[in-house]
Amino acid sequence: MLDRRLLGFSRGVCLRGPEAGIVLVRALWRADVRLEDWSPDYEMTQRRLVPQRAVWDTLSIPTGYEPIYRRILFEAIGEPIVSCS
Repeated sequence: MLDRRLLGFSRGVCLRGPEAGIVLVRALWRADVRLEDWSPDYEMTQRRLVPQRAVWDTLSIPTGYEPIYRRILFEAIGEPIVSCS
């Protein structure tokens, strides 16, 4: 990792099941990295490099979460994300 920047936090509450009422807080980060040669180890079996312009069309975004994903990506790369599809 060459550099990193905290973009913000998300907060959610479990609504059902044995963890109902538990508050989850997640940190959202941007990381500048240098990729080196890689071979699969442990639980990672593959990686896919995606050009910046193709990120939006590559993600699986749950319905209703588009605005926060767009904001995270805007904060990370500094320009609006536009779908190419």
